[in-house]
Amino acid sequence: DALVHLAESFKNQEIYRQRIADLEAEVHDLQEAARENVRFKKLLDFRQGLNPKTIAARVIGWDPAPWRKIIILDKGKTHGLQEDMAIASPEGLAGRILETGPQSSRAILLADPEARVSALAEESRAKGLITGDGSRKLKMIYLDFDSGVSVGETVMVAEASGVYPRNMRIGKITSLSRDPDGLHLEAQVEPFVKFSQLEEVLCIASSPEK
Repeated sequence: DALVHLAESFKNQEIYRQRIADLEAEVHDLQEAARENVRFKKLLDFRQGLNPKTIAARVIGWDPAPWRKIIILDKGKTHGLQEDMAIASPEGLAGRILETGPQSSRAILLADPEARVSALAEESRAKGLITGDGSRKLKMIYLDFDSGVSVGETVMVAEASGVYPRNMRIGKITSLSRDPDGLHLEAQVEPFVKFSQLEEVLCIASSPEK
């Protein structure tokens, strides 16, 4: 009888453990759904102030090359995406569409070494070029010595950038130095977008014709 009771106890413990594991999985799923809802609400709120031509897309992969910063999106030509559409998150500009297929697209992030964006510092109005180097931070190059640019300024998309929406935020200047040629100033810029944490983006046409 004691052995039977012991066997029943072990059986019940296993049932309880499985039930606890199931409940923990349900809680995890609910928490992830809640986080996703928060992200989508931020994305929708952000969308209200943009060009009407916007398409939401999920990040479903990354370019395997470690020096590249290219993401794969779950939308393509059949959803209305086109090459050179800007991509953004509520925090700011993330990059642009590089290539489109029927059902998916590749987008280059600002942190990629081949990314280029005309930009200006918000207060001084100093103009330069934002570029990536494959790391988490960005550089703003070709700044004139007499531009009046200073550490702490917010960097935005310049009016003449073409592809990208004017005045969209990019990041904040964290340091200034001479460039390697000594002809200009170069700024280190902390981007507002956390590129490695992107899960959803808005794809934005630069004009109604895009």
